[in-house]
Amino acid sequence: MATNPDFPHLEYFQQSMEMTTNDVGQNLYICIMDKLKNPDDHVYIGLSGGSQVKVISSLLRQFFTNGLLFNRIHIFMVDERILPLDHPDSNMGSYMRLTPPEMHFCFMPIAAYYDPNDVALEFSARFSQMPGLMFNEKGFPIFDLLIMGLGPDGHFASLFPNHPVLNEEQRWFAPVYDSPKPPPQRITLTIPVVNAAHKTMFFVIGADKVDILEDIFKKSVHYPPCLIVPENGDPVVFYIEYEAGKKIDLPVPVS
Repeated sequence: MATNPDFPHLEYFQQSMEMTTNDVGQNLYICIMDKLKNPDDHVYIGLSGGSQVKVISSLLRQFFTNGLLFNRIHIFMVDERILPLDHPDSNMGSYMRLTPPEMHFCFMPIAAYYDPNDVALEFSARFSQMPGLMFNEKGFPIFDLLIMGLGPDGHFASLFPNHPVLNEEQRWFAPVYDSPKPPPQRITLTIPVVNAAHKTMFFVIGADKVDILEDIFKKSVHYPPCLIVPENGDPVVFYIEYEAGKKIDLPVPVS
């Protein structure tokens, strides 16, 4: 584990793909099991699309096959493209295609046939009515766990560098009309909601992330993940597959 002294709330583990996947899976499983100990509690998890979909879907299938009950587990996308579920670029659709239909009731898709602003408002309204959802003192919902990816340009969710939505301080989900990465229309979780989460993790895979990770952890370049300052004081943890992190210069643990 190492930290960036300029961003003390960020920590990272650079590991083999197997160890990275195991650690992410263990965190996901522990989060779910800890919350389900109380029969009245519900678990709220936010996931990214992109390179992590296959790995996280595999973990969810494994949990389901092993008998984990999903009736109090609620899974959301930290961002979503304004596309129908059957479109190949839909984040939620990608997860649903890789998980058993018996699990799909735990996913909350967006209403993808509206203007992004209307989608964000409608989605936030539905989200606010979810059972057992907790809120912080500022009225932002509290996710139990966020597992997010990182783009080669430093974006996460649909929070892109220098985009005005990074300054959003009121909304839970915000519209994006001009994403630098297609498709342009999306909704995204906002920084205040990320900061309210109990636990925030990044799952970073692939050699195309080498330069951005070096910028964040060795050159102290201020990208969107550096805006995350968890309210509970816990660090934001990056689980980094070795190929993605080979410029960070950590020793690779033996798996």
